[in-house]
Amino acid sequence: MASATDSLEKTPAAELAAIRVVAHAVWLVVVFHASFSALRELPSTLLRPVGVMQYLSWRFFDRLLTTEGMVLFKLALLISLFMGMTGWWTRVTVKTSALLVILYEGLLSALGGYSQSDMAALTVLVLLAFLPCGDRFSIDALAGAPVARPRSAYRYPVALIRVLVAWTYVSNGLLILRFSGWRFLDADNVPAQFVAASLGNLNSTHFTAAMWLIPYRRYVGPLLAIVLLWAILFPLGYFWKKSRPWFLAMGFAVHVGALVFMNQVLFTSAAMLLVFFDWVAIGARVRRLAGISRLMDWWENFSAPPEFFPGVVLAAPPNDGGLLLWDGDCGFCRRMVEWLRAFSLRPVAMRPYQEIPRIPPEVLPWVDRQMHWVRADGSICGGSQALIETLEAGYHNLIAGALESPPLRPFTWLAYRLVAGHRGVAGKFVGAACELPK
Repeated sequence: MASATDSLEKTPAAELAAIRVVAHAVWLVVVFHASFSALRELPSTLLRPVGVMQYLSWRFFDRLLTTEGMVLFKLALLISLFMGMTGWWTRVTVKTSALLVILYEGLLSALGGYSQSDMAALTVLVLLAFLPCGDRFSIDALAGAPVARPRSAYRYPVALIRVLVAWTYVSNGLLILRFSGWRFLDADNVPAQFVAASLGNLNSTHFTAAMWLIPYRRYVGPLLAIVLLWAILFPLGYFWKKSRPWFLAMGFAVHVGALVFMNQVLFTSAAMLLVFFDWVAIGARVRRLAGISRLMDWWENFSAPPEFFPGVVLAAPPNDGGLLLWDGDCGFCRRMVEWLRAFSLRPVAMRPYQEIPRIPPEVLPWVDRQMHWVRADGSICGGSQALIETLEAGYHNLIAGALESPPLRPFTWLAYRLVAGHRGVAGKFVGAACELPK
């Protein structure tokens, strides 16, 4: 199984996974700082549901707009977004995150709080719900079986998401030209709009920098013409490698300008610029930092033993349902095997790997770091997967099913790796000495 660092640096799936992390992290910040307590103070009679929100009953809204309803709603959002960000039970949590955020935005829209700047981030979240964004750089990938997909399964979605976000800038620039025309660039028009926006008392911020533009208003028009040109040409500027850093830097400058001169906090819109970053290259550079390098070296060694060996078959497979291979030189392993024998509801074949001739070379480097289960057809799995299948062979299907369930599977892997990597310490608790391999 590829390590997290290898995935980040060498596979296109990591690019899509990075976008998953960015999108969910952005909404996690938004939801965390949102005042759900303020929403519950508003009566449901003020709601004007639009779109799919019209299919929800008023009884649902009456229960949602309560203290308990808002607390549970925010908690569900935070949990789902966090799980989606970390890639935990990804197939489910990316979908629940999209649905819950749609409900959140729909609720704000029904109460008159529609924000166009959130639409790109919301659309990205919806797209991720149907994309294989958890194959790498996720908690699920730690213990999951290797996934074989063509590179296009990741490359095209990444390109689609970036084109979608880029189009938001193009459409905004074209809409300004369509509805305001060249009058938008008039020396007196724009500063007046900035000043009017700054004088409002319902803004999230209260900067007065727009007042400074009045003496320099003749320079504002050309500056905004550059901003409009940047927005309309954003796709070309991004996809041309030489101009990419300048277009991204200007994107952040434009959002800072909107904050300072118009008191508009466009957090999600600005944060979506992060989807254009080359996270694979950034991960490679971070990997080379001294402290990070040592940490990742430890992690790669810790997570290196593979649990799945596609195409690897034992030369003489067992014919009685399976065989557990364990390290006969490990006292702790011997004690655990004795416990498994006593715990099993039916006899399970268990032998030290030292007694098995011709162990496949793909498995041999790992036999002293984890146990392995040989299935009836000769295929092999190791580590926590071997433990799960051993329990299943011993008729403990309920326990095996729970350990293999998507929410618990990564923690089963982690617990096994911790115990297997510290057998010397664990052996002291069970009274069985064990020397770890060098």
